[in-house]
Amino acid sequence: MSDELGGRARLGVALLAARTAIVQVGVLVGQIVMARLLEPADFGLYGACVVAMQFFAFFGDGGLAAALIQKQAPPTSRELSSAFWLMVGVACVVVAVAWSLAPLLPVVWPDAPPSGPTLLRIVAFEFLLVSLRAVPTLLLERDVSYAKLAVVETVRDLSYYFVALPLAAFTSLGVLSIGVGILAEGTLGVLLAFWARPFRPRWVFDRAALGPLLRYGLQFQGSRFIGLVNEGVLPILGGRLGLASVGLLRWARETSSFPMKLVEILARVTFPIYGRVRDEPAKMAETLSRVTFLCALLAAALSGMFLGMGRPFVRIVWSEKWLAAEPAFHVYLAAAMLPILGPLVSSACDALGRPRVFVRVALSLLALNWTVLLVARPAGIREFALAHVAHAGVGFVASALIARALVPGVALVRSLATPLVGGGLAFLAGVKLEPHVHGPLTLVPAVLACVAAATLPALVLDRERLRGALRIA
Repeated sequence: MSDELGGRARLGVALLAARTAIVQVGVLVGQIVMARLLEPADFGLYGACVVAMQFFAFFGDGGLAAALIQKQAPPTSRELSSAFWLMVGVACVVVAVAWSLAPLLPVVWPDAPPSGPTLLRIVAFEFLLVSLRAVPTLLLERDVSYAKLAVVETVRDLSYYFVALPLAAFTSLGVLSIGVGILAEGTLGVLLAFWARPFRPRWVFDRAALGPLLRYGLQFQGSRFIGLVNEGVLPILGGRLGLASVGLLRWARETSSFPMKLVEILARVTFPIYGRVRDEPAKMAETLSRVTFLCALLAAALSGMFLGMGRPFVRIVWSEKWLAAEPAFHVYLAAAMLPILGPLVSSACDALGRPRVFVRVALSLLALNWTVLLVARPAGIREFALAHVAHAGVGFVASALIARALVPGVALVRSLATPLVGGGLAFLAGVKLEPHVHGPLTLVPAVLACVAAATLPALVLDRERLRGALRIA
């Protein structure tokens, strides 16, 4: 990898990490307010609508964005224009189908409020907005222009809360305030994307130019589609417990999977890099080892801290009503490190032009996940969470085996050992500090102490690996 590309990649990680930190602070503040204004059932309804829309959205780009990012030769204007019109055209069809089927939402979730179909229609229209900004966004990623991308995504993501929070606080819209915020975020996202990377589609549609891209893209979409069906487990099968339980489960899983934000960043940044160094196995193995170490370090620190002192943290930040999610929260926290390896290895497989490898594994995990939940028929949120994470252990082992086979020399064991020790220390620190945490003033130093405990083993025992992990290339 050239020094220039490596430097831009490192800058990209730093900028996207900073962007994620800024956004997550905003999200945290927004969640505090929203959690006090809305009920778990509202978040359950929103999650159900999002999963329903993502199912339709799968057909949106046929994996064209990934194919255009991955290809070594710069995409032509003809390819980009054809891809743009295909994605927008399919999005219009998807939106029309979703709007037509929206009245059937109560058939799947009988306790859905009357606002449910309206929220689904809003989420559907937002998918069209995502399709409109897809080409400028992929061009930014392909150019490794993460400075502009970080600005665009930070402003776009925070705009949702700037709109949704006042509406939830000062109007009677309730859960529909979420929908209006989504529309504002999507509209601003389109404007910012075209500002950051101007793109004027030509009035051309070349099916021949799209053919090779679609062949790769549809394979790439295979693993995404499987992951999406797995996401449907929670609102569809969890829906038998009621939308309030779906909301609690969704909150517990998303809060415990905060490290996946870092995983998404690193998988995103390394994907175009892998595409350029796929003939250099040593560099691929080194990069995969480093990103695994970083993700494992964050996952272990978070799970250890929350397992040690999660109750006061939840009570202070999200309010008492979310303590009802604690049984499921502990289960998801205990399994927090298992899902991180899959997206990282999948990104490497995609860049190597071997997306089918991970599709086979994902299909098996899909079948296992649905089978366990259908057979177990969990009667509560703890039981549901236990059944829900059963496939994660199998997926972790499968991902490790694939990594060792396709990326020789990857050091997974060494990348996971030190973070696990740090997670154990964070847990012990949390248990020790929990009785002394009574409000924000005592929560902040307790969190800092847990973070320090989690990073101590890396600083003392594995300092060189930590330094290397902070460099992506």
